This record gives sequence, C-alpha cells and structure tokens, in this order.
Amino acid sequence: MKMSQRQVTCGAGSPSTYLYRRLFANPNFYGIGELSEESVCHYLTTTVDQVIADLLESKCITLDELCAA
Repeated sequence: MKMSQRQVTCGAGSPSTYLYRRLFANPNFYGIGELSEESVCHYLTTTVDQVIADLLESKCITLDELCAA
C-alpha cells in the first residue's frame, strides 16, 4: 500500500468547489436559511472546523503549531 503525506497550509482555499456551488444552488438542503455570502461562509467554516476536529481526535492528522494559533 502506498501512502502519501500532504501538508495543508493555513488560510482560505478557493471557493470554486463543487460544494460551494451546491450551497448556492440548493441552500435548504444544507440547512442554510438565508442565502447570503456570509451564511454560506459560516456553514463552510463550521463544517471544516468540525471535520478537522474529528480527524484530530481520531489521530488521522496532526496540527502544526503555526496553524494552531
């Protein structure tokens, strides 16, 4: 089995992802009441934070000190 290590840097990525486009196309499906840039950004931030917390807890990833601040 071949494993690869990839470092994710701090900072926002490009919002042109499939999920980002889907959030604007069908916000009710994702539980976003108000369709605005701010509400979509909040949803994405909350989702990413939860996924990172889950991965950290299960020790699938480690967090660099520079990103922890």
